Amino acid sequence: MLADERYHSIHRQDHSYLARGCYMDQLDGWLALFPREQFLILLMDDLAREPERTIRQLTDFLEIPPLDNAGVKKANESIEIEPMEKEVRARLTEYFRPHNARLEEFLGRPLDWDRQG
Repeated sequence: MLADERYHSIHRQDHSYLARGCYMDQLDGWLALFPREQFLILLMDDLAREPERTIRQLTDFLEIPPLDNAGVKKANESIEIEPMEKEVRARLTEYFRPHNARLEEFLGRPLDWDRQG
């Protein structure tokens, strides 16, 4: 992989959790092909907190009629997730800090992901 940047590994793709969390690296490829105006980036955090407003942003962007989402309920809301170990959270926070800063700049809004949990 180091010798040939075109090398493709299905195992690396399926287990590249850190790389997949670097969202601007992924967006850069798309932004090289399409203008920024053709993108709407929505956050799951916003969808969880304000589903109606977030879905309305989507339908407005797509220029389609508003959806009737009155009966929409959160998926997995009964699942309990154990807290992440402090050391793991600290290591991930440090790793993602510059990547998240780039995304915050692009989106023009703070994410506060490193302050959650």
